[in-house]
Amino acid sequence: MKLKSITARKTAFLLCLAEFIYWIGNTTYYSYLVMYLKTRHLSNAQSGWVLSISALLLLLVLPFWGLVCDRLRSVRTVLLIMCACSALILAGIPLLQSPLLTSITVCFLAVFESGFVSVFDGFVVQSIQDVSSMAFGKIRLWGAVGSGIALFISNFYLNRPYVIFWIYGVALLIVFIILLQLSTKPHTAAPRSKLQPYALLQIAPYVAVVLFLCVLFIPFRFTQSFLVAIMETAGGNASHLRIALLTGCISEGIFYVLSAKWVKRLSSLHLVLVSGVFFILRQLLFLIASTPSQVILANLTLGPSFGLVTAAAVQYIFELAPSHLKSSAQAAGNAIIYGVSGIINVSGGVLLDAAGAKLVLMLGCLVSLISGMIYLLFLLRKNILHKR
Repeated sequence: MKLKSITARKTAFLLCLAEFIYWIGNTTYYSYLVMYLKTRHLSNAQSGWVLSISALLLLLVLPFWGLVCDRLRSVRTVLLIMCACSALILAGIPLLQSPLLTSITVCFLAVFESGFVSVFDGFVVQSIQDVSSMAFGKIRLWGAVGSGIALFISNFYLNRPYVIFWIYGVALLIVFIILLQLSTKPHTAAPRSKLQPYALLQIAPYVAVVLFLCVLFIPFRFTQSFLVAIMETAGGNASHLRIALLTGCISEGIFYVLSAKWVKRLSSLHLVLVSGVFFILRQLLFLIASTPSQVILANLTLGPSFGLVTAAAVQYIFELAPSHLKSSAQAAGNAIIYGVSGIINVSGGVLLDAAGAKLVLMLGCLVSLISGMIYLLFLLRKNILHKR
């Protein structure tokens, strides 16, 4: 019993450390990728195309990675492959001078890198299922801490945006080493012959929550990818943007902690619904923001929207999926949620250049509100809402 407790503590420590290191790299990369692409003379619309093609690749390959996890019955093996390949590609991108070649390589990176979060989240959830003292929110909190540190020190490289690729690459290599130290190898017990990913389509609550979050993430991804443009519209500068990103990160971390407590009192579905309300509120606050300080305040909703739904949805999907398709369910769900919303990012970039941020944010409010109403009606009709 004592040995089991020591093993659990070691696993928890390594998972927290991996989250911390990984999100330093991820936040550095994604917070300033559009800024880097601008230094390569890409417009908002062209940057939107790069993000959208990357998201399309995520949509196509993430279900494949999930199926490989379930077939190999070792999620860690897949994570190691993704880490190594991503780090290699990241090392070479700053050396490219051609805007077209840079764009193509960034898109190709998505084949290995963009699905890492989804696969790793599933790995964490499966690793802690039998340990009552561990919660996904507590572990993901260290990712928020890593994000905060990355944003806090970002002033040191804002004039050298090419280093974001090397920072992310080094972070992935460190995560690679950490994963090798983990003795836990989450796996499913079902034989390969029983792996039928299409069976997920027969689980109505699973399909419904994935579609609901997919629609919510369309306007959300716009505010994340083009926060720099929203801030510029409100008269802000790079310093204001950094503060907005940092406050959002702090908010996210707080709600990871809260989610670990709330999940013991509320169902994961109820937490998903609460986060949905804040997704809608987020769009509204960005729409009415007219000063840098108001944009910063609007980004505080990152915690109760994205932070809360990340912790709740991972758990909810895990509960809905059959035992032999846990990884496939997470991967397919996240492929649709992040892939479709990312693909439509290109329309956000085009509209941003053509009509400005206000029109895109207004559409985002309407889309978020309508999707929330439809999902709530589905839950009421299926009599699901009251279930724990």
